[in-house]
Amino acid sequence: MNVEKLFRALEEADTTKHILCIICAELERQGYQVSVNDAKLTSGMFEQRTVSPELLNETEMDVTISKPGEDSQSFRIEFSGFHAITISKK
Repeated sequence: MNVEKLFRALEEADTTKHILCIICAELERQGYQVSVNDAKLTSGMFEQRTVSPELLNETEMDVTISKPGEDSQSFRIEFSGFHAITISKK
């Protein structure tokens, strides 16, 4: 995962989009499949409005990303402000 690209995407993002949608879209651009709190999540789910409202209100999330043929990576995201996050090992 390219963390620099992730933070740059947050800095340059459309402020009307939910921060989790921006994170998910950037990770997808990097070729990852994304799971949040053990549930698969795609940026398209935000456009289709199929993301649970409870998930959108959480301030901490466990994220797992994977690419075919590679080991998955897990980490925790804490939302610390408007389009601001802290990433830590899980």
